[in-house]
Amino acid sequence: SVQPTLVAPNDVVRAVEPQARARAAAAGARLDVALEPALPRAWADRAKLAEALALLLADAARRAGEGGRVW
Repeated sequence: SVQPTLVAPNDVVRAVEPQARARAAAAGARLDVALEPALPRAWADRAKLAEALALLLADAARRAGEGGRVW
């Protein structure tokens, strides 16, 4: 079930970043993260948002491949 709450997008990125960085490194790619400090909170299901972001970053790392960059 969806459980929307007010979510800080940067907090979700920070939570997913270590796993995404490890997956990028395993694929031979580099993950660059630049956060926008002024992003407002948004109504979202934090767990589902984190899962979607992790899947997108994993796919990007896989497609970037050796020497690639995900940003």
